[in-house]
Amino acid sequence: MEDQEQRFQQFESVQHQLSDALNEITRLNGVISTLQKKLAKYENDYVAPPAAQNSPSVHPAGNSLPSQGLEPKVAGTEASTWATVAARPASRPAARQASRPARPARKARTVEAALRAFQPMDPEAPKGFGYLYVPRARKLARSDVRRRLRTIGIDTSRVLDICFPARGVMGLLVHAQYAQSVIDIFGAGKVPVDTDLDPTNPSLLEDPKFKDLTPERRAAAAIQVHANRCLSALRRLRVDLIPAVGHSFVENGWIAEEDVTDVLAEVRAGAPKKRKSPPGGSVAEVARLAAFSAFSGPSSSDSDDESVMSVSSVSASVSERHSGISSQRVSY
Repeated sequence: MEDQEQRFQQFESVQHQLSDALNEITRLNGVISTLQKKLAKYENDYVAPPAAQNSPSVHPAGNSLPSQGLEPKVAGTEASTWATVAARPASRPAARQASRPARPARKARTVEAALRAFQPMDPEAPKGFGYLYVPRARKLARSDVRRRLRTIGIDTSRVLDICFPARGVMGLLVHAQYAQSVIDIFGAGKVPVDTDLDPTNPSLLEDPKFKDLTPERRAAAAIQVHANRCLSALRRLRVDLIPAVGHSFVENGWIAEEDVTDVLAEVRAGAPKKRKSPPGGSVAEVARLAAFSAFSGPSSSDSDDESVMSVSSVSASVSERHSGISSQRVSY
């Protein structure tokens, strides 16, 4: 009797579990039915984009998926919202980063710059730094000039400074050994390069405040303006380049040796660099022809952005200070 009673209790327990399972199945069937109705409504209202229709992860209706061992899909479900989202290509930053091509040109330039430090010195190779002067069609910011130089194939890491000594003219400070490469690149685009322009020529002073000066004071002003331009260029350089570039400026007679010492001490002390505002205006064209067009010729509407100085700061001592400095220029 006890054994039969235990079996009866176990039977009742199993019966209760089956009843609960049937109730749960009935409830889930109702949820599935509701979801299917909502999905059918979304399918009727949604139009899949062409990219989703061509995606390899979306299969036409009635086609089987042998790789997954699934039965043919019911027509219309592959165009559902969830299928479309799953079919879209990955748009995460990591995916974009993985598809972004490498920059071998930049790496090659870095390796080339590192190897130059280990190359033997050629006693006959040109030495020093100097400006190459090219025309400019309009007022350009230094950042825009560098972008255009990169476009036409010039290594801007070897262009140490960009100045604007006169209207329609810009100067590029480069090492003597890289000057010919720059000249050849501009020559390929039929852009003339002037290596003989004298930046201390008084005729380059176009600011109205210099108009009424005597020829002597105008010549002194031109020397001082270019000296200030050279000092600004030194302040923009890396500290390890200041002595070499400054030495070239001294050899050209543009500044004095003590000027280089003062700038070097100022930069090493962490003093704020004295930068002047670049000329306004930038352009969006970065194609090769557009880049060369910036050097096609002078514009009558722009003005020099670095030739502004007070007439009261020009004195006779300027010419005396530079009279003893060698006027030998770096030749290309």
